[in-house]
Amino acid sequence: MLRQNRLLVIVAHPDDEVLGCGATVRRMVDEGWQADLVILTGGVTGRFSDTTSTEAEVVAEQEALASETRIAADLLGFEEVYRFDFPDNRMDTVGRMDIVHAIQPIITDICPDLVMTHHPGDYNWDHTIAFDSVLMAARCNPPDHTPDEIRTFEVLSSTERGQIDSARVFVPNIYVNIVDTIETKKQAMKSYVSEYREYPHPRSEEAIEYLARKRGKRSRLHPRRGLSSDQAAWGRLSALMSDAITFEECRPVEAHCRLIMQWRNDPVSLSMFYHQEPKVWESFWPEYRDTYFGTPGTPSPVFGIDQAERVSFLRFQLIANPEELDGRVVDISINVRPDGRGRGIGTRSLRALLPYLRGQKIDGVYAEVKSENIASQCMFTAAGFEHVAPRSKHVLDIDQTFFVERYIADLSAAPCNPHQIDEA
Repeated sequence: MLRQNRLLVIVAHPDDEVLGCGATVRRMVDEGWQADLVILTGGVTGRFSDTTSTEAEVVAEQEALASETRIAADLLGFEEVYRFDFPDNRMDTVGRMDIVHAIQPIITDICPDLVMTHHPGDYNWDHTIAFDSVLMAARCNPPDHTPDEIRTFEVLSSTERGQIDSARVFVPNIYVNIVDTIETKKQAMKSYVSEYREYPHPRSEEAIEYLARKRGKRSRLHPRRGLSSDQAAWGRLSALMSDAITFEECRPVEAHCRLIMQWRNDPVSLSMFYHQEPKVWESFWPEYRDTYFGTPGTPSPVFGIDQAERVSFLRFQLIANPEELDGRVVDISINVRPDGRGRGIGTRSLRALLPYLRGQKIDGVYAEVKSENIASQCMFTAAGFEHVAPRSKHVLDIDQTFFVERYIADLSAAPCNPHQIDEA
C-alpha cells in the first residue's frame, strides 16, 4: 500500500483544475494520494464590463458555478475545495502579496508534498499571476513547510493561445498515462454546464481527447485505443508515488557481475551506450572485478533496491570538476532492470541517490545522455537534475562522435527544494 501523500492544486478559475490536471489528479487519488483544491476567483465577473449593474446576475451565475465545481471535485477525488473571491480576469488589479497571504495558510495547514498550478506563459493573465503567487507562497523559507515540487500544467483555451516565444511556450517534460482516467476528466468537464462548449471549442470533450492523444504520441505512450496522457513541464520533477529506493553496495563477485552483464546486454540498454557491442563473460568478469572497485575516493557501484528486489544498477567515476561543480564530483551511469522500465524506477533511483552520495561526501553529480535517449533525459529532469549546455563528445576507441545532453546536481549546498514544474 502506498503511503498517503498530499497534493494541492491551485488554479485561477473554476474548471481550470479539470482542463489542467483533472485526469492526473484522479489517477493519483486512485493510487493513494489525498488531493485538495484552491480556486482563487469565483469566475463569471470577467464577462461583464460593469459588475455593479449586473450584481444579481453575477451572484446567481457564481452560485451555479460553485455547485458545478463541487460535482467536478467529487468526480476527480478532491477532498477539500478552498474558494476565494479575487476578481475574475482582473487579478492584475490585486497585489500579488495579497494572493500569497491567502494561499500560504493553506500550504502551512495541509503541508502538501506536491503543488500543481498554471504554466506562467499562458494567454490568461490570471494564470500568470496565480503562478507567480504560488511560487512565492511555496518558496523555500525554513522553518516553513516547503513542497517537494511544484508542477505547472497547460489549460485548453488559454495555454495554446499564448505568445509563441521560446521563453513562454509550454514544453512538457513529464507525461502521465491517463488512459484509465481520461473519461472521468471529460465527465468532470461536462459537469461545468456553464463552461463546457461543443467542438471545435477547446473546452469540449473532443478537444480534451485530441490534446491527450497528441501528448501521448509525442511521449510514445500510444498503444491500442490511443493511449492518452496528461503532461507536466517547467522545472525539475520527481515521482513521489512510491516508497524510497534503498541501495546495496555491489561486490566483486560473479553473481553480481552476471546480473549486471545481463541487464547491460539487453538490446534497449545497448542502444543507449556509446559501446553497443554485447559484453562477453570472459572479458567482462575481469573488467568488472578489476576496474569497478578500489579507486580511492570513488563510491562503490550499487544496486537500487525496491521491495527487496534489485531494480537498478548505478556506477560512479570521479571526474575533474565540470561546469559550476566544485569539490568531489562523480560521473554516474544508470541501468534499469529491463522488465522494470516505464515504472519510474530510474527517476526514483536517481532521487534517492542524491542524499546517498551526499552522505558519501560527494559534492556534485554529472551525467551525459545521448541526444536520442529521450527517456533518460526525462528521467534526469524528473529526478531534479539541472540541464546544462549540450555538447558533442568524441569516443576515441571507436572513433565516433555523439551529441550528448548533460545534467548536473550540486550536492554541496544544504538540501532545499523549491522546484517548479508542470503537469496536466
